[in-house]
Amino acid sequence: MPVSKDHYYKLASELPKERISAATSLISELTSEDSQSEWDYALNRLVKGLITTRQSARFGFSMALTEVVTELIKRNVLTVKDYLKLVLDTTEVRSNMKGKDERGVLFGRLFGLQVLINSGLLLKEQTDTVFDFIDALVHLAGVKSWLRETTIFTLCQFIKTVEGEDHKNEILLRILQSINNAGLNLSTEGIAVYLSIEPELREQLTQQLVNVKANWKFGDPLKKGNLPLLAKVLKDVEVVEDEDTKKQKGNWSTRIPFVWDLILANFNQINEGSDQPSKKKKKSKKTTVESPYISAKEFFKVVVDESLFSDKSSHERKYWGFEIFQKFFTLLADTSSIEYLFTPNLMRCLINQSSQSNRFLNKISVNTLQLIVKHCQQKPELTPIVLKCLLDETKGGCWNFDLVTKSHTIDELFANASKSDIAEYINILLEKFESALSTQEGTNSKKSHDNILKWCLDKIVNLIRKNKQPIEEVFKMLIKYSFFESEVSDNIRDICQERLRSILGEVISVKRDDGRSWSTFCLQLIQKLEKSEKCIVELDEELTSVKSDTMTILNDILELEAKAPSQQLYCFELLFSMVLMELYMMDEETIQVINELKLCYESQFDKSEDIDSGMVLTEVILSFISRKSSLLKKLSNLVWEHFLCGKDEEGKSRLTLESLKLLFDVLVARENKEGEQKLFEGEGEYEEENGDEDEEEDEEEESEDSESDSDDKDDDMSEVDKQTNLKLAEALGIPTGESGEVKFDELDSSEDEEYESDSMDDEQMMAMDDQLSKIFKDRHDQLSNLQSGNKRKLEVLEAKERMIFFKHRVLDLLEIFVKVQPNSHFNLYFIEPLIKLINLTLDKNLGLKAHKLLKTRISKTKITREEVELYAEPKAYLDSLVELVKTLQSQANATKISNQSVVSSYSQGSITISKNIINLDPTLLESIVDIYSDSLKSWTLSSDSKLQPSLFFDFINWINSKKSSI
Repeated sequence: MPVSKDHYYKLASELPKERISAATSLISELTSEDSQSEWDYALNRLVKGLITTRQSARFGFSMALTEVVTELIKRNVLTVKDYLKLVLDTTEVRSNMKGKDERGVLFGRLFGLQVLINSGLLLKEQTDTVFDFIDALVHLAGVKSWLRETTIFTLCQFIKTVEGEDHKNEILLRILQSINNAGLNLSTEGIAVYLSIEPELREQLTQQLVNVKANWKFGDPLKKGNLPLLAKVLKDVEVVEDEDTKKQKGNWSTRIPFVWDLILANFNQINEGSDQPSKKKKKSKKTTVESPYISAKEFFKVVVDESLFSDKSSHERKYWGFEIFQKFFTLLADTSSIEYLFTPNLMRCLINQSSQSNRFLNKISVNTLQLIVKHCQQKPELTPIVLKCLLDETKGGCWNFDLVTKSHTIDELFANASKSDIAEYINILLEKFESALSTQEGTNSKKSHDNILKWCLDKIVNLIRKNKQPIEEVFKMLIKYSFFESEVSDNIRDICQERLRSILGEVISVKRDDGRSWSTFCLQLIQKLEKSEKCIVELDEELTSVKSDTMTILNDILELEAKAPSQQLYCFELLFSMVLMELYMMDEETIQVINELKLCYESQFDKSEDIDSGMVLTEVILSFISRKSSLLKKLSNLVWEHFLCGKDEEGKSRLTLESLKLLFDVLVARENKEGEQKLFEGEGEYEEENGDEDEEEDEEEESEDSESDSDDKDDDMSEVDKQTNLKLAEALGIPTGESGEVKFDELDSSEDEEYESDSMDDEQMMAMDDQLSKIFKDRHDQLSNLQSGNKRKLEVLEAKERMIFFKHRVLDLLEIFVKVQPNSHFNLYFIEPLIKLINLTLDKNLGLKAHKLLKTRISKTKITREEVELYAEPKAYLDSLVELVKTLQSQANATKISNQSVVSSYSQGSITISKNIINLDPTLLESIVDIYSDSLKSWTLSSDSKLQPSLFFDFINWINSKKSSI
């Protein structure tokens, strides 16, 4: 059965799988038929098929041809020499060929020659046949410029197969001689050929060349002395003026020449060989022999930075520069050389091109930045090197790299920081900070580098915030520039203090290795520096005395901790060290806080003061959280959770109901200036008002404020005008009444004449002018000081925001308490103030937060009789809870409901309390039912009742679910 001719058509398929299947079937049928005529037909048909203009057909025919030629040579039917002649004859270019046909023929010859390499039979032939193959391949490279790189790539592949052959050196020498004869030594393709040969053989073989044309020193493009020439060749600049050997370059392509892969491979090979530096003896000293090769630093600076990225380089060459940078950055084995890739011209081009989307190279530059980040994520050890380069002005980097490139490169690199690397990253920022200060010294202004310094401080805080890993060097730097004389501006000094607060807040729960707090470390560092440096914080005699006494207490605490560590002592250490730090930061409320802390400490440990330390400490914490300080908030939460929310030796909570009521007072206070004054200035106690009255008063207050704004302004202006008139009357001698009004009608005509201007001499007129000017100036100043309506509104708004902020912080404390003591009997007392807050607040988020606390935390409280017996007689406690249910339903009946959260809160609160009452004493179920019955009766019969039906539905559903167990 003859071989099917369909296989030859399928070899030209666009589908790779179909080509492979066709080649397999063809060889299988040829082998089965084993007809010489079929083999000859296949050989000639496949060789002729190589000159097709279809690229896919060449792939299919060359694949099948490799198998056919291999089989025929094994059978001794065909020789390599004969095949080579057949290919060269078949692919001969004729003068009448069109450009497209000529291109097909030339590529067909290349594929035909490639068959010999793929088959592996070439090296088994005599060297003269191999030489013919080499000459044919090199000659083909010189026929067309657009074919040169592809052909030489094939030759370089062949060089790799020569490894280990007996006549290896002869073959390699012939290759170099052919390249030399073709004038390709000083070309990118010539570099590729030389770099494909082992470094040890290059110089040796080059010395054996005859009729040597312009060539590389030492026979190796990467040897020192070749750098300037190498830069020109790789830039595709013609370096040989000989017309016989001058070659026209092809069109530019976005794909960089394959020679760069060989250059990179050679650099990696050189670095591997130089891991153990060679040494020579010189007397008794050992010295490292200098490498004969060009270093990566020198290569990239001259060949890439000063050539491809120079100011005069075209966009095409700069594009290649970015491609080469990416290749070296991701594949260069010597990581210590990575920093040399970030050269000044590259950095300038990278920043300029990535900064604007309409730049020619914007896409490749942005892609380069993304690749840098991605590769650093895969190899974190590169990140510090890259950061230094991007921030180094001497290399073209800048501190605001992300801003000018409109990227997040620096931020993403910092985001890669792990706990093990945090110290190295921060050291980079500290070096940048000190570097900016040193360059600032030569300027006239201390503010010249404030932006850089602030940026460094912000990045340091972000790193510590992310990893919660404090660094001593950071504290030392912040302490130095916060409290001691230095070259930084007042603005940076203030920022250093703010960042010091921020970092202390982040690490407040982290103890040092010695068991002490970081605030104590900072305080001790300040005292140490005060002995050698001038502190800019000037304390008066009273503050100095307070500081001294407080330090004595703190030292006592540290001694006690060293003997018997406890959470209470650590909390007091934190409190005293933090308030002392605030003293250095000139906090006005520090003295009062210190005095209160002393009372708490003495009551807790010295037992010399009989006071409720929990109450006093709660007041201190409330004063802390009322301020918008993240540090004080975290300090308060820490002390609240680990000290106040804990229990004493008897198992009782350290907090009393009176202490918690301090928090309740904040929740139920009105969110305006009046409510703020009652809390902070002690102006009377909060008077309970129902929801209707609160809402009406809020609305009235808004209208009254707007009306009073204009009334007050008119009154103030009238008073100023009245005072001005009196002063004018006195200056002019005009009589006034007892009440201060000016009596113009009492002036007669004779008196008028006395005050005419022409009756005054020049000196009197000058004196009068000065006096009048002073009067009108005083009037202007008084009017300027009048409080405007907008200012009043702003104060009202700020007071409201402060109260809402304060209440949020208080809710955080209550939530912490419930987490620490989920079944405390105090939890049920939270319900009433929380419901009042939900109904009272004008801030939606605050109401939702309070409702969430009630719904998800407090409603799960399960009080035990043992818990109650620690504090009070169970019957009295249960009676108070029953009354609390009555109070809640009474309030629900009389309160205008502002939103659905209030409705569900009254229901949830009543059920939560009732559930705990019944759990403690099931006999009280009847009392609970009576309360709900009375509420139902009121809702049914009274048209004024504000109760919602859901109150009863929820109760019935709950009772139904619990009825079997009651």
